[in-house]
Amino acid sequence: MVTFLVHLAACAPHLYTEGEVVPWEAPNNEWGVGDVPSDLEAEGFDAGEVVTEFRLPDQFAEEVSLWQFYGKLVLVDISTLWCAPCQELAAEAQATFEAYEDQQFEYVTVLPEDLEYEVPDTGELNQWADAFGLTRPVLADDQAWAEVLVPAGGYPRLLLIGRDMRVLDGEIFPATDARIREVVEAAL
Repeated sequence: MVTFLVHLAACAPHLYTEGEVVPWEAPNNEWGVGDVPSDLEAEGFDAGEVVTEFRLPDQFAEEVSLWQFYGKLVLVDISTLWCAPCQELAAEAQATFEAYEDQQFEYVTVLPEDLEYEVPDTGELNQWADAFGLTRPVLADDQAWAEVLVPAGGYPRLLLIGRDMRVLDGEIFPATDARIREVVEAAL
């Protein structure tokens, strides 16, 4: 058993071979695409790093890339369907987006779990969007990014990403609309 656990801990997926840069390709969806530099390279999720790109399905069953919002200030809200504070935050999300929309702001919701702690399906993503009047991307975390970004399950988790895809703030706390607006105002 110990050998098995050691092997698990030593295994990590490789997204690219060292030195190899795979050109970024824009997904086909309705959210618009920024002018992503060809030499943009992922670094991680810590403050100052170029955020790791992820591609997840949205409420229209279309693939969305985090990097397609290059050139915008992006708030990533990682919430769950069962979380009451997440629902409170979602109730203000559209108003927050609209307050800063003309300043190239994007609000992206990522939902890793439904009410049964499973990855939400398209219907559940649409229910979330409809319930809170959201017109922005609502994504299903079908690749378990929340395990990396919210390891202790402290939902909601908020990340603010700058126009150059560098993490500006990965620890927005408390996770309230008022705090989001303070952080966004400071970054504009």
